[in-house]
Amino acid sequence: MEKVKAPGVDRRSRFLRTGSRRLRELDQLSILVQALALRPRNYQATRVDIAEMFCAWRQQLDLIYKIFTQTEESVDTSASVSALSKGEFDFSSDAISPENETFHRVAASRIRRILLGLYKITALFGKNYDATSAELKGLLEVLENQYRSTLNELEPGSLTTNCIATWAPKTYSMMSLNCNLKSGTTQYSHANLMIDVWPALTGGGHQLPDILLLNEVTSREGDFEEFVGVLEKAGYRVFRDTRPLKNANEVLIAVGPRLILNSSKVEVMFPGEDSGLDAMGVVFKYFDGSMIGVVASRLHSAEATKDMRVAYRSIGKVALPQLVNFIKEIKKSFPGVHLLGGGDFNHGMIRKNYEGLAQKPAKFEKMASDFLEVDLNMTTPNGFSNNVSHTSIDHLFSSVDCSLENYEYLEMTSSNLDHKAVVGDVMIPFVSTDTYYESLLEETSAHKG
Repeated sequence: MEKVKAPGVDRRSRFLRTGSRRLRELDQLSILVQALALRPRNYQATRVDIAEMFCAWRQQLDLIYKIFTQTEESVDTSASVSALSKGEFDFSSDAISPENETFHRVAASRIRRILLGLYKITALFGKNYDATSAELKGLLEVLENQYRSTLNELEPGSLTTNCIATWAPKTYSMMSLNCNLKSGTTQYSHANLMIDVWPALTGGGHQLPDILLLNEVTSREGDFEEFVGVLEKAGYRVFRDTRPLKNANEVLIAVGPRLILNSSKVEVMFPGEDSGLDAMGVVFKYFDGSMIGVVASRLHSAEATKDMRVAYRSIGKVALPQLVNFIKEIKKSFPGVHLLGGGDFNHGMIRKNYEGLAQKPAKFEKMASDFLEVDLNMTTPNGFSNNVSHTSIDHLFSSVDCSLENYEYLEMTSSNLDHKAVVGDVMIPFVSTDTYYESLLEETSAHKG
């Protein structure tokens, strides 16, 4: 009697066996491409070289994804299959140096083998193979990881090229804190940077943030340089107000290595005139053309007065417009910048009705509305930030294309700090790799034309 095999078993075994072998082959080829980054003296790549390599690889992957994820049997995938490269690839530009010529020869050969290997993967979609949806998903994830890990090796420092790609939106932790140093005053108790602020930042079981925004600090404080030193030892790059000061409070920005390492240039900006605004902006420009701007701020009265009507009017009519104009200046100087920031806005209690109240010219809703007009969202956690007045006057803000999550007021460990810190996680939508490389090629073609 003839033995009958269970339907589908052989085809699925064939998929697993053949698919595993072809993935291993592609893995080895990916390592060969990655190896080009290990000897930058022998292999020199240009921005366009990297763009062309990974555009071809990305396009092949996208076609494979379309073929493997179609759900209806009636869908014709022949167009996608015919569009696949069967190993054809060449660089469009001539070599610019002997090292670049070597890179062209070796890299083109290895990318051709990658593209051919990917083309062979599509045979697994044929009638001789069968797989579960989880197995297909796993296959595509491995292919994507091979692509990403390879490009991750070919970063600017490895190949003397000025391109870098990011794979997904980046999330950074932020903290803004009023340090209560009260420069120029003697009638109020104030905190100390090394005795109060630094222990509060490192204690309490919380981690230091990627972005630290401090206001109401002063470089006149005796331990200011020591404080800057411990921040730098903790891995921060510290930005301080280096302008001549007139017995005033300052702001300080400290940025961790996750933002610094791949930045190509840093720009520091200050408001153009003295008023009731302490502020500073720092813009990080990255190799892929994206930019992150960080702003620390504190609004206060420009007039030395105990009359709260005068003080709030100064905040609303002078300090707030200057901060908004400062933000406009940053956005004008750096089109497309993703802005993040925070500070003490001193608008008083958030209420439903401000009629007849001194704080009306500087009410929170006015500030939030003005920020929204320059495409910034202001975030207010539940609770209060000022431990004395029980008001929610400290905020984080970000460009509308970013999202702030997990924001809260965080109690600090020192009783000399009269504000809670405002903390949160911000997600920044960086340019995708395929969009970046396509735009780079378009830019290069335009220059050639």
